[in-house]
Amino acid sequence: MPLYPIFFILVFVAGSIAAITRGPIWGLLLYIYIYFNIPAFHWWGQFVPDLRWSFMAAGVLLVSCVVHSKQLLSHKDSLNVPFTILVLLLVLMTAIIPISYNSDVSIKRLYDFSRYVIIFYLLGRIITDFEKYQQYILTLIICATYLFWNIQSSFHGGRLEGVGLPDAFDANSFAAVPIMILPIMGAVALTGKTWQKVIAIIGIPLALNVFILTRSRGAFVGLLMQLIVALILFRKSKYRKKIIAGVACVIILFSVLIDDLFKSRLLELVDNVSQGKSANVSVGRVSIWEYSFNMVRDHPLGIGGGGFQILSPQYLPFELLDANVGERAAHNTYLLVLAEEGWIGLALYLLFIFFTMHKAFKILATKNMAVSESEQKVISFHATMLIMSLSGFWAAAFFGDRVYFEGVFLVAAMTPVLLRISRQAPSPKNIDKSTNSTIGTNL
Repeated sequence: MPLYPIFFILVFVAGSIAAITRGPIWGLLLYIYIYFNIPAFHWWGQFVPDLRWSFMAAGVLLVSCVVHSKQLLSHKDSLNVPFTILVLLLVLMTAIIPISYNSDVSIKRLYDFSRYVIIFYLLGRIITDFEKYQQYILTLIICATYLFWNIQSSFHGGRLEGVGLPDAFDANSFAAVPIMILPIMGAVALTGKTWQKVIAIIGIPLALNVFILTRSRGAFVGLLMQLIVALILFRKSKYRKKIIAGVACVIILFSVLIDDLFKSRLLELVDNVSQGKSANVSVGRVSIWEYSFNMVRDHPLGIGGGGFQILSPQYLPFELLDANVGERAAHNTYLLVLAEEGWIGLALYLLFIFFTMHKAFKILATKNMAVSESEQKVISFHATMLIMSLSGFWAAAFFGDRVYFEGVFLVAAMTPVLLRISRQAPSPKNIDKSTNSTIGTNL
């Protein structure tokens, strides 16, 4: 029997005990670990009992929050605009069910989205200081790094399909994971402690390599967006030379790791765009979008979660449908929200994006006299990397269906959390006596 299944069970048991006896942060870290390690989606899963591991981890987290409620931020202090918008979107999804095209599928999608709203809320209450924030993002990085390393053994040419996360199991959807995690790795690589930097530096080439193996041109657009955002936000920064050096390293790594297949896909994209053949880009995505607006016109209030793919044969010509299933996905997150949740749903989703990014930009403008200038710079640096992470994801989301993807909410929740942390006085227990820093790092 391989060692990792044993390790997995030991982590679950130890994490559960720590969550119940020590506090919710341990339950949260366990939840993240399970999210990246659902046994059914990995080769070693056959050696682990077939249980609802994610559901059990969520249960442990909720019990821990009840037992250690005093460790949580108050409900009032944890509320924020992005969360409120998510609740409104959840209410809208519920209201649409009676008029949805397939109520059973819509209820399943509603269940998925309700989990995202709950974890978004709990993140705001559990992560009360920068130390917990660091623990959280380090867990994201470690779990993602192991995932990237592990799934490369499943690659047998072509594209990296059928591996990844439960809600990101094909090449195009999974490409969003390295896109989001790369800037966070960069933040830790430049501001973390030595051992943290080592983990992040190991993770960066693995993330880039997995990204290349997905061959996702939509995700490549997201990567370009991140580079543009970096050059804009850091153009006047004192540390812009380090950022430029980091960007240069990423470009060099990318050029070394990229293979002929991905090069040919990118060159095909450039050729189609330059010749005005937009309908040929990424298997006719533009054509899919054009036909899909007829669906939106007929159902302005939405068709309910999961309805787009079911209804696609009625609106798309046969040649645009997937030959294997006779249906077609929207291949555009915003169009999917518009079709399934109507114009009100799209407005709410765009507001969620706006206020999430707005929170991150407010961190950059925050001047907290309770912390040192170096500490404030570290927090601002992390905020900038969050902006890059989410900008890349939502740019790539224009070419893929990424509404029901928990990973983006696990990252997006950090912007209101980090804004609150940037405005509060440091806790004495976090002070590093050697540097007189509440964060223990210095740019």
